Amino acid sequence: LVNRLESSRDPLIVLGDPGSGKTITLKQVAIEISERNAKRVLPTLCLFISLGRWKPIEKPEISDIEKLVEENAGPTLAPLLKELSDRQRLIIIFDGIDEMSRYKYNEHTKALSKYAERYKGKIKTLFSCRIADFSPAFRHNRLVLLPFNLRHITQYLLRQFGNISLSISDEKIPTRKLGKRLIYSSLPIQPQNPFSLWLLSLYLREEQAWPDTRTTLLRFLYDYQYDRKVKDQKNLTQEKKEEYFKAWGRLALMVTRQNRGTDIGLHSVRSIFGNKTDGIISVGRSCGILQQSIDTDPPLIRFEHHRAQEYFAAIGVIESKITLNWKELLLVPRWQETFVNIAQMSSGDAPLPALIESLEESLLLIDKIPDKKSDNHTEQNDTLENDELDLTPFEKAMIEGTASERIELSTRVIRAVPASKDKEKLTSLVHDASVWLAENGNPTSQIKMLRLTNQLPDQIGRDIVEYTRESRVAWVRNRSNEVAASISGSLTASPLPIETANAYGNGEIFSDILNKLSVARKLDSFGLTIITALSFILLVGNMFLTASIPPMLTYSYIGNVISITTSPKLEIIEENVAKKIIARAEADKQIKKVRDIIRIYEKWVPRFVLIAVLLALIGSMIWEPGIHW
Repeated sequence: LVNRLESSRDPLIVLGDPGSGKTITLKQVAIEISERNAKRVLPTLCLFISLGRWKPIEKPEISDIEKLVEENAGPTLAPLLKELSDRQRLIIIFDGIDEMSRYKYNEHTKALSKYAERYKGKIKTLFSCRIADFSPAFRHNRLVLLPFNLRHITQYLLRQFGNISLSISDEKIPTRKLGKRLIYSSLPIQPQNPFSLWLLSLYLREEQAWPDTRTTLLRFLYDYQYDRKVKDQKNLTQEKKEEYFKAWGRLALMVTRQNRGTDIGLHSVRSIFGNKTDGIISVGRSCGILQQSIDTDPPLIRFEHHRAQEYFAAIGVIESKITLNWKELLLVPRWQETFVNIAQMSSGDAPLPALIESLEESLLLIDKIPDKKSDNHTEQNDTLENDELDLTPFEKAMIEGTASERIELSTRVIRAVPASKDKEKLTSLVHDASVWLAENGNPTSQIKMLRLTNQLPDQIGRDIVEYTRESRVAWVRNRSNEVAASISGSLTASPLPIETANAYGNGEIFSDILNKLSVARKLDSFGLTIITALSFILLVGNMFLTASIPPMLTYSYIGNVISITTSPKLEIIEENVAKKIIARAEADKQIKKVRDIIRIYEKWVPRFVLIAVLLALIGSMIWEPGIHW
């Protein structure tokens, strides 16, 4: 990322899910750039600006961004900014576009984009934002922090625990196999997320059991951090823990509701908690829950992590029993996470009707997108149906993205709440919307739907797999096959063997072998690995035979003809017609030999291939009993 930033003239933005490590990645970039320039005579200056502290402006312009940069540079560096930019020795990192106030959010995003565009070639700029909160108004080069894959997860777990067997819920699990267990299990967390994986590792180490919900993990973390401080600080007691948690809940709710970024002024906190303010903030800071600025007047208070603010905001909502306009708030990613926490913490008290209404609106919109069947218009029928919308690809992608976001939120809520009519209705809507996207959505939407199958395998998993297997994109089909095997519980119940046989039959195994082997490795299937490897070897052998036999036959035929026509005896034969006829008869014999060889090839090579394939299948059935071809 550092090399890309230093070599690119264009502004860059790093996108990622909550907890994917955007902020820490950008901080590491700033540290790396600073270390590279520490000993240079003419160093490049790197500024790190947290946009969560930027207070909203009525009409944000480029001049407001310039003022923000000067404020963060401080009185010593601010006078040098213009000269540094003119000499192309200034890098500015803007962290957390999604942390800005919701007040005129798009206008502030446009102002940042215009600033980056104006100073392109002079100032190198790097931004970060949540994927779900990214505005199309910011039109610059985008980089995405991908989730951890199995290799990353296994490597992390080995560093945390070593190569041992862990005791989890009275079960011994080797560390090397724990990664697959986490990915393909129905745990309520995403181990591909770095923050969640770190938190889960801490929980497994201390509790040696599987967590029930994500809020269970978060509660464990803050209990763990508080309990550690109780041992060190005499003024802290276990009796005061719930009191502090409720106070932090009120504070988080106040910060979230004020809609002015992630910070709140100390004077505003004092107006709520009075003389208890210093104690609440001090304990929160020592427990790693709160932060307090030291370079602003008045001081600003913020939560250490988005997850902390969202978790304690849920506590604040539950304790205060406040009524919120959830239909409007669900448009904001931070409130979405708070909503999920409330659903997991309060079960039956979650405000499901608002989520149902929001999902119904998304379903109505995607229903008006022309499906794939309507893409094949005939000359007589080249018009849209009455209720379909004529959308650009960008507009369609935005509608699909919003619908995917609602579906993902709904699946997490469904897992958290008990049975009810609202839950039943929400599940039905999730099924209809997810199946539509799996069948008609773009590849990104299809992959998102496949990611949700582990959340609700019985309700939506099999239908989504059925439609995504028909995708025209190979990597969607491969992911669909992998999911099919994981939710079915065995390879025998999945379409993978048939897919491999078809890939061999039509020659696709040649270009798809790496993906097939990757799926086999992820499923820990030695049999599927053998099948794929043998299919590839057989296809290569078949291609070699097909390609080599005709040239050999042609060479043999031409060689025989040449040997006849260049024979010294031919000079004599040419004077005798009878001898010429004999020479032609000799050539006909050679041609007959060639035809006999071709007949042998046509007879035995297919049999050889068939026998080899049958041997491969028999061998695969030994490794994977029950596979039916």
